[in-house]
Amino acid sequence: SRDSEQCDWLWNAMQVRCVGTPLNPLTPEQKYWFACATFDNWEGWNEQQVQFLLKSNPRRNRAKFTISPFPALRVKQHKAVLLDELKSAREQQKRRDERADGSVPLKLSGKIHKQLESIARSRGVPPKKMLNEMIEQAHLDFVANEQHKTRS
Repeated sequence: SRDSEQCDWLWNAMQVRCVGTPLNPLTPEQKYWFACATFDNWEGWNEQQVQFLLKSNPRRNRAKFTISPFPALRVKQHKAVLLDELKSAREQQKRRDERADGSVPLKLSGKIHKQLESIARSRGVPPKKMLNEMIEQAHLDFVANEQHKTRS
């Protein structure tokens, strides 16, 4: 389901950012708990990992990775950087997924939009779903009509 996809995504995203364990959780639930435990016990990146991360993505903000002389502060800084990167990466993934689903921006006149909302509300569905269903039904009717014409 969606939760298992998110757990897989999180686990893989953490691994790519040098945050993980040599263990390999098998189920989404295990990945979730391993990710939580790993994050809670993680002590930040070492210098070699920071260099790897900066080299692997030159657009990363180098200033975020300045090493604090105080270990506790460094851990907090690194956790904040990791959370920020994971949040940005997840948002980017969502945008890519939305583009990939084939959605097309569509502008409706105010009158038509109100009519669509009224129909959708009466059927208890979101307007976008209602519009999709109406178009699918119109297409089925069109195809059936075309097939009927060719047989006649």
